[in-house]
Amino acid sequence: MKKIIAILLIGLWFCFVSARAEDFLTLTGEKITYQELVQRPKVVLFAWAVWCPYCRQELERVSRECEYFSDAEVFFINIGDKTPQVEKYAESKKFKPCIREKIILDQKVFIARKFNIIGIPTYIFLKNGELVKTTHFFNQEMLTSIFGKD
Repeated sequence: MKKIIAILLIGLWFCFVSARAEDFLTLTGEKITYQELVQRPKVVLFAWAVWCPYCRQELERVSRECEYFSDAEVFFINIGDKTPQVEKYAESKKFKPCIREKIILDQKVFIARKFNIIGIPTYIFLKNGELVKTTHFFNQEMLTSIFGKD
């Protein structure tokens, strides 16, 4: 009996490991891994959800000011919403390509757990794969102070 339980547990563990939480889909259907997201020189991850009014407000502001992020790669990490909800919201807001093409669907909330996100919206600043700062607000001066000028 113990052997059967052990074999079942090992089988479940392999199923869990093979379904990698670090793989995501973009809103456009492309696959991207966590490593592909973070192993860039300058990355900003913006964690948000469709139901969050502050997130929606921030997305609209950023959509108008995409040039803020000319020095860093930005990904808009949707935390936990279903794909049709995100598609409907993005379509209704007519996001610029600088946002729509960078929306990542994190339905398993991997990013939220990885960075201990308690509230959203949250900006996560990474430099060469290392966490530099997390914050709930953002402006151009902050981006310059975090990443410097090149």
